Amino acid sequence: MTELSLSEADLRRLHQVQLAMLLELDRVCHRLGVGYQLGAGTLLGAVRHGGFIPWDDDVDVVMLRADYRRFLREAPTLLDSSLFLQTWRSDPHFRVGFAKLRRHDSAFREKYRQNSRHHHGIFIDIFPFDPVLPVCWWWRALLSLVLALRKTETVLHRLAAQDKGGQLSPLRPAWQRRLGPLLHRSLVLVSPWWWMAIQEGLMRLLTLAPSSQVACLVNGSHRWQRLQALVRPATEFEQTVLLSFEGMLLPVTANHHQALRRLYGDYMRLPPPEARMPAHLVVEFRLPGDGGGL
Repeated sequence: MTELSLSEADLRRLHQVQLAMLLELDRVCHRLGVGYQLGAGTLLGAVRHGGFIPWDDDVDVVMLRADYRRFLREAPTLLDSSLFLQTWRSDPHFRVGFAKLRRHDSAFREKYRQNSRHHHGIFIDIFPFDPVLPVCWWWRALLSLVLALRKTETVLHRLAAQDKGGQLSPLRPAWQRRLGPLLHRSLVLVSPWWWMAIQEGLMRLLTLAPSSQVACLVNGSHRWQRLQALVRPATEFEQTVLLSFEGMLLPVTANHHQALRRLYGDYMRLPPPEARMPAHLVVEFRLPGDGGGL
């Protein structure tokens, strides 16, 4: 599939769909008594732009693990029927350790996952935060194992998918070109459920020790050193305020200035024009009502 370039009009229409999805998530969280906050670029948009960053193409919300588990367990029966709560349990082709809220009758197919058969609707990312003990040797060792499994699973399945789709570049190392054909014939024998179940089981062990700090361990870098930018005091989830986001009041951490400085440095300074680009490479984009299905 050919990579698409979303126009400003496309992004504005995408934001309208995502805002409606975010408000539905907010409604269900209120009904369940589940805490959540705007995170990452969505938090930055709320503070710096009063809504979406004009060139952003997704929504990020964050939850503590206990709230996240309850949301996954109870939200599906309460969400509007136009939405699908996607996890590795609800979508057997989805191999990611966090959840996405997807919109039916839409498409936002990312280039690097284009050959996967999982639901590719427009989405909101839902990230769980877990306790962290960065100075504890057994905790660091267990985390290293989790990250190694995640990295291995990602690399192997990406190689297999590229070979299956005829996209395994001749410029790749010889071992990868030889491994690709073997992988896409043999990985079908290993259920992705086992990969994810093992990783989640290890994650449960990581969360047994109470800590005053939390971090998102299921997304981003596979190296602890780079994950440290995501470490935040657990009290940031306890102290929540409402900020205007596209004219709606939505929850953010009361220490949002500190959180944004930690993530982005001088976050109020706009990036140069050439850096104002959507974060995702997309090969299929379709808004609800534009026809077709998933």
